Amino acid sequence: MRYTVLAGDIRGYDEAADPLMARLTAKLGKGPLFDALYRDAGHDIAVSTASIAGVPEPRDPIASRQVVACHHLNYFVSEVGLRALNGVEW
Repeated sequence: MRYTVLAGDIRGYDEAADPLMARLTAKLGKGPLFDALYRDAGHDIAVSTASIAGVPEPRDPIASRQVVACHHLNYFVSEVGLRALNGVEW
């Protein structure tokens, strides 16, 4: 069984076509509160990128990890999230 981890990092997120609520969420997630909370590390608003990708090894097969420029609420609707999902070998 394959195991793929898509870890969101809001720091690179920029999708102008997103609905208003998604853009507001992203703006909040890039603000000083979340920078302080995550100590300037990557995060998807809900969880740090390191924590998301933290699948214990050894694992057979080894987990594939990919960082995606999106946030916790738009993995399945953002262009970059969908592109990453389409690239996963199911």
